[in-house]
Amino acid sequence: PAAVAAIAAGIGSTAYLLERLRCSAGEPLSLTAAWLPEPIGRRLRHPAPGRACIMRMLDRLGPPTAAVECSVGAIAADADAAGLLEVPLGSPLVRLRSVLRDDGGRLREVLETLFRSDRLQLKLLERLPA
Repeated sequence: PAAVAAIAAGIGSTAYLLERLRCSAGEPLSLTAAWLPEPIGRRLRHPAPGRACIMRMLDRLGPPTAAVECSVGAIAADADAAGLLEVPLGSPLVRLRSVLRDDGGRLREVLETLFRSDRLQLKLLERLPA
C-alpha cells in the first residue's frame, strides 16, 4: 500500500504480506500486517508457522534486526479491520507501526498492528541508570 511505501522506501514495488489475528479468551484483540521486502519474503517457509514470531523468523533469514522505529496513533476501523476485530465500522483502533532495519540500514520489515482500544493496555517501562 502507498502508506507502507511512504514510510519505508526500501520495501520496493513487490512485497510479501503476512497477516495475523490475535485473540484473548476467544475474543479478537489485534490484527497485524507485516510487509517484507521481496528478497526476504521469498526465503520464508510457506506456509509460515501459525504461532511463529515474525522477528525470530526474520533473524534466521539474514542479519538480525538492529534498529526499530515505532510510532503509535489512532485510526478509525475500516470495513476489513472492523469485521475481523468485531467492532463497529469507524470504531477507534490503536495503531502501532514499526520499521525494522539491519545494522547496515537495510529494511527488514514494516509492521502495523491494529488493537481494539477497549482491550488494550499499554505500559511503558524505562530503566534509569543506578
